[in-house]
Amino acid sequence: MMERKNLYHEKIRRKLDGRGQSLVVAGDETAVRVHIHSYDPGGILAYATTLGTLHQIQIQNMDDQHVGFKEMQRQKVLPPEIAVVAVAFGGGMIKVFESLGAVIVKGGQTMNPSVKEILAAVEAVDSQKVILLPNNKNIILTATQIQELTSKEIDVVPTRTLPQGITALLTFNYENSIQENLQAMSEAVKSVKSVEITTAARSTQVNGIKIKQGQAIGIIDDSELVAAGDDVTEVLFNSLAKAGAESAELITLYYGNDTKQDQAEEVVRKIKQDHADKQVELVNGGQPHYFYIVSLE
Repeated sequence: MMERKNLYHEKIRRKLDGRGQSLVVAGDETAVRVHIHSYDPGGILAYATTLGTLHQIQIQNMDDQHVGFKEMQRQKVLPPEIAVVAVAFGGGMIKVFESLGAVIVKGGQTMNPSVKEILAAVEAVDSQKVILLPNNKNIILTATQIQELTSKEIDVVPTRTLPQGITALLTFNYENSIQENLQAMSEAVKSVKSVEITTAARSTQVNGIKIKQGQAIGIIDDSELVAAGDDVTEVLFNSLAKAGAESAELITLYYGNDTKQDQAEEVVRKIKQDHADKQVELVNGGQPHYFYIVSLE
C-alpha cells in the first residue's frame, strides 16, 4: 500500500498496465492499495517508492505457495493468528483470492460447496481464528453452520458476490485483531455493488422483464434481475446504469470463459468513453457461466 497526498489512480494504473495481470488499484487520494500479478516485482516496487511511503508489502510466488506452506509445517513456524477461507470459482478469480491470502473452497453457480467441504478447509488451516467469505447468498447459511461444528473461532462476513469478497480481503490486515478486521471488512462490503451477466436457464418474467431461455441477463448484488436481452454487451451496459455506475469511482470487470479478451477490452474502451472520470480495470476472471462479473466501488 502507498500513502501520500494527491495520489492519482488513473496515472498509477496507466503506469502499471502492461507490467502484469489482474491489476487492481483501489483507495483514495491519500492511500492506495495495489494488487498485481507480475514477473518483475522489483520494478513495480521501484516505481511505487517514487510515489510515497510503502506499507504492508507482500510478494508471493503463487507457484511456490504450496511448497512454502509445507516448509512452514516442517519447521513448525507459528501460523497467522487469523486465516481467511473464501468460496470462489474461475481460474483467474481463484488466483486473485489466493494472492490476497485466502484459502479457497471451490464453488459456483451450480456447485455450491457443502458444510463438509467448508469445514474441511477450516480444519486444514493451522489458525485457530477463521473468517469465512461465502461470496454467494446461497452459501451464507451453510457458512454459519460451521460455527457449531469446530472448536475454532469462526466468524462469517456475509459476502454475497465475488467482488464483495475481494473488497473485503483488500481491507484485511494480519496485524489487526479479528474484531477490527471484521468491522473493516463489513464496512468495505457496503461500499461495493456487484453486477453479474449470465444466461437465463429458462423462460420467465421477473420484475416486469420478459426473459427467454438462453438470453443474457443482468443481476445486481446476486439478488435483483434488472436486464435481459440477446446482446450481452447491451445487457451489461443496461445493468451498469441501473446499478449506479455513474456514481462509482472504480469499475472492475472480471471477464469469464465465454468472453473473448478483445470483446472485454472493447467493453472497457466503451465504459471509459462514457465515463471519462472513472477508473476502469479489466481482469481475466476465467469464471464459467458468467460473461462478466463487475465491481462498482
